[in-house]
Amino acid sequence: MDNLKLIICGFKDGLYDSIFFGIYVITTVLTQQHQSPKSTNVLKRIRQCCLLGGLLMFSMMIFNYFLILLNMAVTFIFGSQEQHGATWSWLESTLSTLFSALWVLPLIFISRIVTALWFQDIADISFRGRPQAFKSISKLIADTLFSMLIQILFLIQANLFYFFPIGFIGQILSILHTSLLYSLYSFEYKWFNMGWELYKRLHYIERMWPYFFGFGLPLALVTHSLPNYYLNTACFAFLFPLFILSANETHLDLKKSDHKIPFFSGVVWISNKLMIVLP
Repeated sequence: MDNLKLIICGFKDGLYDSIFFGIYVITTVLTQQHQSPKSTNVLKRIRQCCLLGGLLMFSMMIFNYFLILLNMAVTFIFGSQEQHGATWSWLESTLSTLFSALWVLPLIFISRIVTALWFQDIADISFRGRPQAFKSISKLIADTLFSMLIQILFLIQANLFYFFPIGFIGQILSILHTSLLYSLYSFEYKWFNMGWELYKRLHYIERMWPYFFGFGLPLALVTHSLPNYYLNTACFAFLFPLFILSANETHLDLKKSDHKIPFFSGVVWISNKLMIVLP
């Protein structure tokens, strides 16, 4: 019973911190934007992330309205849906493919690169303390590449739970894993600046998983509720800076929670095998 209470409290604390600290920092930044260069720079990067996400969402909304108007025009020219159904289906598919290939996918590719740099700037500017350097450049590169591989495999692991025989349990497990992954995304900037290596970062999440489940849950629920990958990307660009700011403001005590579950052990094992096989 005591363990269950600690798990619930940890979850509640993580959920509270993810929302409260982000709002608190944004409010502080807005009130100090003309007094502090640091606040001005943070606000600038957040605006840029929001504008890029807004551009993607706005362009998709305009395209959908264009398709509606075009469908009305085709109906007016060719008559009922039964008469032009095949023609419209071909035209809609062709236009959607061209729009995705020539606009949406290039914009997403660019936004992934640009926002990654902006996210790093937000984290560095808002980080409290002096960043700790890794022991060597080679170790830094190895840690970064291995971390990217772990995150990709863990995302695949999260999506695989959709195939769980009992649907709602699979969805809960998928959201749990996605929440932990988003927490890793959010805190990794802070822990990286603290000089923590990957295994320490993963160990911390596995021991305090109730807290990190709660912390990443709001973003996981939003992205899981969106109908496609494009809106997911746009919304992530909107919201993720707030979670970076929240992560930088938290002060966690590992002693408060020790309910370790090896969520990452499988993907770590696969990653180690891949690193051995690859030249």
